[in-house]
Amino acid sequence: MLTHKSGKLEIQSPADEFIKYFIRKKSHVSFFYAAEDLRFEILSEDVASRTVTVTILGTLISKSYKMVTATFTVAPREEDITKSCLEYTFEFDDINNYIGKTVIVESLLTYILISDGNNIKGENFKYNSFDAGYPAEECFKRYVNEFSDDDDVRMENANKQKRIFTVSFRNAPNLADDMYDDDESIFQMMEVTVTITPKKGDNNRSCVKWTIKVEKVNDNEEESGIFLITADHIRETIMFAIKTL
Repeated sequence: MLTHKSGKLEIQSPADEFIKYFIRKKSHVSFFYAAEDLRFEILSEDVASRTVTVTILGTLISKSYKMVTATFTVAPREEDITKSCLEYTFEFDDINNYIGKTVIVESLLTYILISDGNNIKGENFKYNSFDAGYPAEECFKRYVNEFSDDDDVRMENANKQKRIFTVSFRNAPNLADDMYDDDESIFQMMEVTVTITPKKGDNNRSCVKWTIKVEKVNDNEEESGIFLITADHIRETIMFAIKTL
């Protein structure tokens, strides 16, 4: 059975600029899931009309849908042509309700918002990585020491050889209190896995990269902006931890 979900999303990039930025890659990985679980691949693009169609693939999709596609068109906002409005339509060929449609819609819209932010802030800015001014081994040790003594996070699965560790944020539901009432919890779980690798051509520096896994209290409540705010908070937390050492 085919079902559809449509809506609009405001972005900060100019329309023509955002389309060119987005289609520079044919395959995109969800910010909150591994590539094998959820990814977006471009099926068609029309730069003139600023329209893109993507197919959404991965193990999360195959459990609930025969096929999922999304088509979006970007146009300048009437009140400010330097910014854009993105209109989208998702098409689902349902099998069951193992993975809700809201999870899939939010994943792509969040990726679009993050791509918009990356485009606005420049090629050297990434929400989930940055270059650190320490060798990889030292950087790993500094993070382990810092997060081991932090009451707000719980460190797990620290692997010295691979320089990878996972932290669970104990106060994750409160990361976006400014948008919600104080007694509301947004996430019931949030884990961040950090990997540190030597920077190519400079062993005195390293690349810190992370992935985020979250579970919302209510998967049926759609609020893409909350994920972008969360991504900002996580980035600030990770960067501040290394800068204060």
